[in-house]
Amino acid sequence: MTGRPVWIDLANSPHVLFFAPVIKELRDRGVPTVVTARDFAQTVPLCERLGIEARVVGRHGGASLLGKGAEVVSRAYRLLETVRRLRPQVAVSHGSYAQAFAARILGIPLLTGSDYEYQPASHLAFRCATVVAVNKVDVVRPDLGDIGGLLARKLRLRPPLLAVSALTGEGRERLLETVADLGHRYTARIATAELNRALAAIVAERPGPVKGGRRLKLYYGTQFSTAPPRIALEVNDRGLVTRDYAYYIENRLRSRFGLDGVPLVIDFKGKR
Repeated sequence: MTGRPVWIDLANSPHVLFFAPVIKELRDRGVPTVVTARDFAQTVPLCERLGIEARVVGRHGGASLLGKGAEVVSRAYRLLETVRRLRPQVAVSHGSYAQAFAARILGIPLLTGSDYEYQPASHLAFRCATVVAVNKVDVVRPDLGDIGGLLARKLRLRPPLLAVSALTGEGRERLLETVADLGHRYTARIATAELNRALAAIVAERPGPVKGGRRLKLYYGTQFSTAPPRIALEVNDRGLVTRDYAYYIENRLRSRFGLDGVPLVIDFKGKR
């Protein structure tokens, strides 16, 4: 862990009881933490009762979908204002959609969970997943091959899939190792020479698309930032880049450099 804090967001009353021992364990280990809480139900009173110092941000959006959606956006903005200067290294919650948006804007990893797969808003966080852990394998042994195939088709980041049991501890060490490895790759750099050799092989395997008699040409690539890794590709004309070909390059780079589960930003920069 670095000196940057772990950011935990408590959006509902049960989340306080769930995360209280986690917050205590982190602080006992000397890991800096920052806690935010939504003013909803008994969330804030429970924080006060358990001695959790939480910054109260936002409230419930009411019964209408419009009100809920507006409050998620509003709270995400206020969360950004609250934690941006603290520079958290990771965001943690149980299905806090406002935190999911804020974490994406901050460019930090998000660790979240869901216990109700039919909640439409859960798909927002799920589609940004860097690791998918299937819990309660001590009760039901899932078909990981079937689930993995679904993830590969539906999730752009192609996250690793793990089977775990919170009760027995099965898969816990592997989950922690996977998260640590993803954190390393999230902040790693790809050497420019190695990146361009990979790009040459990718283009040789599948040349760029043709529009109006002109073919997309890729000249040069370089990684110019980390956390998340961001790569600039110089091309002859950005207008020739198709969605399909952009995904092709992204997926091949993921495979080549072990970036499954890592957010990867590719900027196509044209000469015209």
